[in-house]
Amino acid sequence: MFIAAKYSRGVWKSTLIFWAVIVGTLVYLFLFPMSPLPPNDLSLVATFWQGLQPSFVFDSGIFISFLICYLALSVNDLGSIQAVDELLKPEEYCRNQSFLCEMSALDIDFVKHQGIGLYEWLNPNTPNAVSTLGTFSLDYFKNASSYILKHRKWIESHIDNYSPYAFDGSGDLLNIGMKVKSGLWYPFCFHRQGFYCLIFSQVDFRRTWREKELEFIASVAQGIMP
Repeated sequence: MFIAAKYSRGVWKSTLIFWAVIVGTLVYLFLFPMSPLPPNDLSLVATFWQGLQPSFVFDSGIFISFLICYLALSVNDLGSIQAVDELLKPEEYCRNQSFLCEMSALDIDFVKHQGIGLYEWLNPNTPNAVSTLGTFSLDYFKNASSYILKHRKWIESHIDNYSPYAFDGSGDLLNIGMKVKSGLWYPFCFHRQGFYCLIFSQVDFRRTWREKELEFIASVAQGIMP
């Protein structure tokens, strides 16, 4: 299941437990086709098996209840998948002149001490934009990632006004090495090992993130939270 969870995508990943139950049941029946019930003459377990008459009885009420619960969970998962799909296809709003910037999504994992790239969109009209899709050590962004994990707040940094948490070398890396004029780290979906983060990078000019833009980002992040 761990391997399947890692490589499965979309609906297959959302229904993984359901398929695991089916496959597990079939494997069990294959390995133990005539598995008898424990004898009821053992004093330690006799009370548990008294009056038990194993037989299949179809109860429509239980079946419908289970089906409705399963459909409700499926709809919830599919809704999250669709929200992520809308998030990870930012062309609709990134091409808008008011929100024209590079974007990426990262999984910040403090257990692995890594930032894991999940998605990236580069503006085709910005040829000097540098790809950041990949896996990197959190040593590059130690102060910023630790601050976000502790305070659960977003961080912005500019080429002419570094964030207080970008003086660990991350500011020079982003604003000089990667030529990012303005950057915004927006965390969401905090989990036991860290959090997910949306990275917005403005390469071609220095910008100030407007309140409406931050509200839009917050609504998108809120929409994909479990």
